[in-house]
Amino acid sequence: MSLEKSQSAAELYDQGNQELAHGEFHSACAAFSSALGKDPSVAAYYLGRGVARAHLDDLGGALEDLEQAVALQPDFAAAHARVGVLRSAVGDVRGAIEALGQALQLDPQDADSYYNRGLLLKQVGDHARAKDDYERWRNLIGDDPT
Repeated sequence: MSLEKSQSAAELYDQGNQELAHGEFHSACAAFSSALGKDPSVAAYYLGRGVARAHLDDLGGALEDLEQAVALQPDFAAAHARVGVLRSAVGDVRGAIEALGQALQLDPQDADSYYNRGLLLKQVGDHARAKDDYERWRNLIGDDPT
């Protein structure tokens, strides 16, 4: 008997997160896919699989999963932030800035999104807004940027 059949979607999701934490991206992707097979209505399952796919260099698949997470749960700040990072990775700088802006509207304490958006704003020549984002990032992280 397959363990997958006896596991709930939530247990498979937890397994996927454990696999991610250990760098087992193929196994993580499989666990998240199994969780989605049992319950495709949970945004976090798409987020997890999207992260695993990104680590496997399946950027298109990762972006699809992350955008599905946002569609299912529009107030999911972490999903918007990941969409921003992935859009940047595929060369959609304007889309990345927009997604990171959405993430920051939902979670104004997300230091990483300020930093990432600042990098992108600098890249497109919007130095004033980039400086503002870097300052917000610095204020949120304090003196320790690690």
